[in-house]
Amino acid sequence: MAELRRQRIRKAAQAHGREPSAEVLDLASWTMVVTNVPRARLSLPEALVLLRLRWQVERLFRLWKEQGQIDEWRTKNPWRILCEFYGKLTAMLIQQWLIEEGCWQDPWRSLVKAAEARAPGSQSYHGRFV
Repeated sequence: MAELRRQRIRKAAQAHGREPSAEVLDLASWTMVVTNVPRARLSLPEALVLLRLRWQVERLFRLWKEQGQIDEWRTKNPWRILCEFYGKLTAMLIQQWLIEEGCWQDPWRSLVKAAEARAPGSQSYHGRFV
């Protein structure tokens, strides 16, 4: 992994007409993970697995924000906001479960495209898919 990082660093530096410093090349052999989870609850191998999965989690939250609008609400009442958020989050979890059950065997699947697919007349009150 360190050598792959060094190759990327050299290629990026070359594209800008520079030579990477020895310090930058040395740092390429390090993987730094900053977390607020106590060491007793998360081992280094577990942290590295979570680090690899982070991008997928980010994509899932992006999908939920864009498609399910879990970060938008139509009121200023904090209790109603909480209820609307939990309702939308529940809908996104059910949708995700159904998509995974229906699309998991297809190697060409796209969970984002599957979330965009809908039956006629299944738009939510926002005009988005839920």
